[in-house]
This record gives sequence, structure tokens and C-alpha cells, in this order.
Amino acid sequence: MKRREFVSAVPAAAIAAQSGAASTIIKPKMMRPGDTVGLISPSTFVADPNQLQTMQLTAQMFGWKVKIGKQVGKREGKLGESIPGRIEDIHTMFADPEVKGIICVRGGYGTPQLLDGIDY
Repeated sequence: MKRREFVSAVPAAAIAAQSGAASTIIKPKMMRPGDTVGLISPSTFVADPNQLQTMQLTAQMFGWKVKIGKQVGKREGKLGESIPGRIEDIHTMFADPEVKGIICVRGGYGTPQLLDGIDY
């Protein structure tokens, strides 16, 4: 589903929810020790290796395995990797059956650039 289709469907879903037609709430499963978490950077690149190491250690403290997105350490201009590269990291993490959760190591004002390219 493309962003525009998703955005146009939201008002209809809100009306349906108020009328009681969609009364079930979808909640993600709780992360457990041994699960894998994906670390991505959808906006600003991670310049400080200590920041990435802190995220890895924090995830490991919870007993999670860590997968790092390919674009996390790359830089193009003021932001992280190119827009298609950052979108690819998001899609890769969501498509990976091992990844049970995703944490953004860095984010910021460059993230809205990705909205039109995300496959919702």
C-alpha cells in the first residue's frame, strides 16, 4: 500500500472505529530474551561509534540479538545514506522474519523524506 492510499484510508478507518465496526486493537507481541532487534538510522548518520555501541549493549542487556542496518554508518551530505538506501534498510528489517522489533539509533528532520517511498 502506498502512502497516499494509506492516508486516504485513515479517515474511513476512524469512522468505522467510532461506529464499533473495528473494535479489536492490534498490539505487537512483547519482545523476549533471544528475539532479534534491528537497528536502523532513517535520518541522520551515526557519527559517534559510542552511540551505536551503547544501543547494541542496551539491546543485549535485554537479552536481544542485534542486526544493524547496512546504511547506519554511511553518510551522504548532512544526513545518512541516500533516500533509497535508508528506505531499503526499513523494508529489509520489516521483511526479515527474525527481526521482532526495530529501534532507530538516530532520526530527525530527514525522516519525512522517506514517506513517499515506504511500502506501507
